[in-house]
Amino acid sequence: MKTYAYIIAFAYFLTAMTGLAQAPQSPKLEKLDSGLALIIGSGGNIIVYDGGGSLLVVDSGDKNTAAEVKALIAGFSAKPIMNLVITHYHDDHTGGIEVIGKDAKVFCGQRCAQSLPKEHPRPVSNLVAFSVKTAIALDNDTVALIPLGPGHTAGDSVAVFPKAKVVACGDLFFNGIPPFIDVADGSDTANWIKIIRALAGEYPDFRFVPGHGPVGSAKDFLKMADYLGALRDEVGKAVKAGKTREQAQNEIKLEAFTLQEMGDFLTKKQNVGWVYDELTRKK
Repeated sequence: MKTYAYIIAFAYFLTAMTGLAQAPQSPKLEKLDSGLALIIGSGGNIIVYDGGGSLLVVDSGDKNTAAEVKALIAGFSAKPIMNLVITHYHDDHTGGIEVIGKDAKVFCGQRCAQSLPKEHPRPVSNLVAFSVKTAIALDNDTVALIPLGPGHTAGDSVAVFPKAKVVACGDLFFNGIPPFIDVADGSDTANWIKIIRALAGEYPDFRFVPGHGPVGSAKDFLKMADYLGALRDEVGKAVKAGKTREQAQNEIKLEAFTLQEMGDFLTKKQNVGWVYDELTRKK
């Protein structure tokens, strides 16, 4: 199945923060702090941050709800959106670029920029690609953008808000849900685990905003690393034993981990299959 088909299915199975229902919902805005808000229900979670004279937004949600998201942002603050940060290329996080980021600088990691045309054939003219840790200076804060290499995709980034003590993780964090593992783009679950452990260790008392699911703690984030580690271990054993992909999917249950599966797409069984593909793909 092509990446596009994966993402279309993905968007329909997730409603991010509230209830984890298996149907699309209208986006809603929730205030986390006085100058920080979360928009849920437009594909991936969206962060809106009041930086003083302007707004910074992390991820743009799905294109079908972009106008609704823009209206929610305007209701939160009339200040202009000057910066839009994209954590990775998937359409449920980038579909609203042309609406949300119309008058803004659009930041994404260099590897994300290379994958972006898969979802956006039209070039993003105001795109700023970064390959090293980059600071966005706002009137009352400085937000750090950190490219972290392959994890969920071939190139994922996070945004760190020091004053609010928040890390916007994109899909490096699926809180309580089996993750999508984009093997076709070059995901790397071994590096993904390292990324999670490094971020949780560096920001132990921060809130971690996932791409999908409720806002969590460093402890919640580490649970995902534990799950990915167990997944790799079990699939690795199956590969070493010469088992087929189908055999691995049917035999590996990972019952120690309680996750909210979403339809037939975001399931432990699918995770086993994707990691099998990752571990057996040609280097």
